[in-house]
Amino acid sequence: MLYRRMTAGEDVPLAAPSLLDLSAGVLSRKIQLQNSYKSIDLQKEPVGEVLRAWCDSSRLPLSHLDLSGAELSDSLLADLLHAHHHSITQLNLSNVKGISDETNTLLDERNATFPLLHSLRMTSMELLSRPPPRRKLGVAGMDTRNVPVLGEEDLEGAGGLDQMRESRGGPSHPNLAIQQAAYDDGCSSSTLSLTAVSEKEWIEEEEQDPPVFTSRCPAVTSLALPKTRRFPEDEETSVNDLLGRVFEPLKELSALDLSYWTRPDMIQGNVRSDIVGLRFLERPLIYLGLFNCDNASHFGEIPALHISGDANEDQVIMALQMYKDRAGLLQSVLNESYQLYRFGNSNPLVRHTEALHLVLGAMQNHLEDSTLQIAGSASLFYIIRKVSMNRDTKKQVVSALLSGINRLCHSFYSII
Repeated sequence: MLYRRMTAGEDVPLAAPSLLDLSAGVLSRKIQLQNSYKSIDLQKEPVGEVLRAWCDSSRLPLSHLDLSGAELSDSLLADLLHAHHHSITQLNLSNVKGISDETNTLLDERNATFPLLHSLRMTSMELLSRPPPRRKLGVAGMDTRNVPVLGEEDLEGAGGLDQMRESRGGPSHPNLAIQQAAYDDGCSSSTLSLTAVSEKEWIEEEEQDPPVFTSRCPAVTSLALPKTRRFPEDEETSVNDLLGRVFEPLKELSALDLSYWTRPDMIQGNVRSDIVGLRFLERPLIYLGLFNCDNASHFGEIPALHISGDANEDQVIMALQMYKDRAGLLQSVLNESYQLYRFGNSNPLVRHTEALHLVLGAMQNHLEDSTLQIAGSASLFYIIRKVSMNRDTKKQVVSALLSGINRLCHSFYSII
């Protein structure tokens, strides 16, 4: 949700909640309790047999699947995804442990696609990395120059050849042409030779790699792909190869979060962009998350309407909005907000009021995070000087500061 722009000094007008809003809130909480079976949050649900039960989509249908932080096996994840592949609209695979590219192989065997999935969040790049090359089946081709010449009596025990070939992993009945050969050295006309067929006929076709996970969900419009660790492909291929493979199937993509990625190399594409790794996009994005992506958010031409980053006030405000639920990244954004509103930059700062209420919300939503409380309090100190606060806003500021101080005191006493 994008907030309305507000000028410096303008505060949110005072307004009591309507009876309709209060009633709707009560009903919403009751509905969530009654229909909790429609979604899974593994941070609150026990993993194991309970999760296996959710593979029964006829009794327990799912539309929202949050597997963040879970430790799963490839087979369990594949079973769960396949069971609900026609109903899932939102999928979170952040920080999932225990899976590999085998999940993608299992999904490929079942031809699983997710036609209704529009929101995808993942850090499990095993589903997006290129699988290791598969070994070709069959045996190597034969050099016909070294094939022995055999007589008819030599072929009578051909069953032994079959056993020998099977013990070596080869086919029991190779497609060999037995032809009569005439030789100038006076060999018998009944002498036969084995002629090996071409290597192409001997070797079975190489197995195809399973498609990348995003090709199974072409309707995705919002993709969060924060880079939390190094990927196996970092040593083998460029970032652009990976991004090109991941985003090529997503023709409807409009919101993208690439926080913590390093700036890509060269790639050709469809849109104008100083971040060359994004030129593969079909069209400009509505939102692009670039916070902590080296200096990518400072580039001049970025193919997105709204950008979160650290280049200017608009980008920091957007980051405060978009990362309000991600404590680790939000702390970095609050630190950037502190630097911005303390020292300013070359552009005039005019959105103090929006920043104030976003920082207040961040502190209220993460009361147990003492580091975030420190960053938020420091940012508030320099923001409130430019805002003419009304009574409710002053109360929220004092409450946030006291809550932060209380949390810090608890942390201090727990240490000593």
